[in-house]
Amino acid sequence: MGIDCKKWIFFSVLFISFTQIFAGDGKISKLSLSPYVKTNSYTSVRGQFINVSGTNITSYRTGWKLDNGAVNNDTQTGIGGAGLVGGNSSYVNFSSINGFNVTTPGPHVLKVWVKATGDTNASNDTLTFNFIALSSYVDKINLIEESTGTWCQYCPAGATALASIKALPKTAVAVFHYSDIYATTELDSYFVPYFPGTIYTPSAIINMGEKGRYVINANSSAWLQDMNDRANTVSPVQFSISPTYNTSTRQLNVSVTSNFKYLETSEYYTNVYIVENGVVGTQVNATNPYTHNNIVRKMLGGPAGTSGIIPNTPVLNTDYTNSYSFVIPTAWNVNNLELIGMVYRKDGTTKNTLNAAKYAFTTLLSTTDFSLSPNPAHDFIALNDIALNIGDIVSIFNINGQLVLEEEVKSESVEINIADLPLGMYLIKLKTETGIITKKFIKE
Repeated sequence: MGIDCKKWIFFSVLFISFTQIFAGDGKISKLSLSPYVKTNSYTSVRGQFINVSGTNITSYRTGWKLDNGAVNNDTQTGIGGAGLVGGNSSYVNFSSINGFNVTTPGPHVLKVWVKATGDTNASNDTLTFNFIALSSYVDKINLIEESTGTWCQYCPAGATALASIKALPKTAVAVFHYSDIYATTELDSYFVPYFPGTIYTPSAIINMGEKGRYVINANSSAWLQDMNDRANTVSPVQFSISPTYNTSTRQLNVSVTSNFKYLETSEYYTNVYIVENGVVGTQVNATNPYTHNNIVRKMLGGPAGTSGIIPNTPVLNTDYTNSYSFVIPTAWNVNNLELIGMVYRKDGTTKNTLNAAKYAFTTLLSTTDFSLSPNPAHDFIALNDIALNIGDIVSIFNINGQLVLEEEVKSESVEINIADLPLGMYLIKLKTETGIITKKFIKE
């Protein structure tokens, strides 16, 4: 079973206590810069540094250099109170006074450093970041993937963080369950390798690790800021997803298309996740019944993704399309499904999501017909395969035409409690903006 993030923090601190400690040793732990930036656009130099010493840091100075350009040193910055305490668990967000504007497309190198008061260890002061400046680009949808479990006491906090992240524009959220009823061997074989050893939950990875620059992160309180740091980022790949769905056979067909605006030689892959929201179940350390969202149900390209469609050296402005087919199981509520497609590169053991796309399943559903399940029914009956709107009216009539039950639609999925209705045949009517649809069902 997994180990939660609180225990991970304990072991991290324990490890630090047995390593060499320098006086006032500051280290950059994060640089908030995308692998791709726009040319002729201001880019700020921002990040985070930590104190890995046993001595509090009271002030620091940051600086940076782009390619072989001039050195930009900021003024000394004081830290209030007792300063930045030691032990690798406290951090300070920094932002350079001046940013940079790249005019030349292509690869560039940024060196950023931090010098803490009394820092005697220069070996970890500087971070080197390679990035690409793009003159032709598209907006990027950033992907965050989480590992969770119904048995995990800290995982409701992760779900809360993801709810805030999902509300952000240009963001896709996928949740992989581990060692519970929603977990599968397929999902485990994809997500578990992100962890260096023991599985920590909740943990998240952004853009598949961004070529090793973003390691699996068990601090759910930091995820929202990490995704905000990636707001308004750009991509060298235009990516789209085009699905069709047969409501009778529940056959889903999905095509994804990648079109490159900048060329890099690498191994390229695509995949499509089927994600389900509104799954009612249980959760440790939460009020039950508990609603789980963003559950990855199926990876249409499998855990390894689909290769061979995009050549290692793509041709500019050329469409590369591949397709997937899958029959949606009847246990999945199609009204709560969404599709997340992505194109990514793999370099050795590291990966980076180049772009993603989302598609709400409800747009594939009919506005003029629906199905009922189960039928015959006993306690509950659900309306499926139709795009519902808040405020639509569902009415149930007995065979004598008498209204016996009426409900207003309050979400994109409807499940009606019919436990108190007598046995027999009924008519169910759905009143929408486009008209009235009637179906028969049997209560047994």
